[in-house]
Amino acid sequence: MGCAEAYNRLGQHYIFSYDEDDPQKAREYHLKAGEMGYALAYTDLAWSFTREYIFSDNDYEKAREYYRKSGELGYGKAYWILGKMYEYGEEVEKDYTQARDYYLKGVELNDGDCCYYLGELYYRGLGVEKDKEQAEKYCQMGLELGCEAPEVRRIFFK
Repeated sequence: MGCAEAYNRLGQHYIFSYDEDDPQKAREYHLKAGEMGYALAYTDLAWSFTREYIFSDNDYEKAREYYRKSGELGYGKAYWILGKMYEYGEEVEKDYTQARDYYLKGVELNDGDCCYYLGELYYRGLGVEKDKEQAEKYCQMGLELGCEAPEVRRIFFK
């Protein structure tokens, strides 16, 4: 059967190797590792569908599908990426409510970046009712969980 992390590393090798780059083989290894339950592999696979300079077949719908799978396996950073896609309208229609929902899923997984970005939505009143107390709560939580976004310190910790 093999080790999921090893398959994922092989996938990374076939993307970043100077002498053996093979994007299709990379995707096959990432998919195999993801199917074995390795969440980061689905994130790496999703990433491959958003990088035209490496892969010629961008497919943001597939990317979102694999980011969701990664999040469902417990990788909070995947929800942060999905949330940003919807917050900023990156290859999808801008939808602050959808962004909020993804950030909340990441908050449940203790992802600091999701906490911070959710705090930003509360601070600006996007997809949620404007609420500075909630904003500060989530931004503080983000800092405690390792988010180092300079905007957090600028807004709340002058």
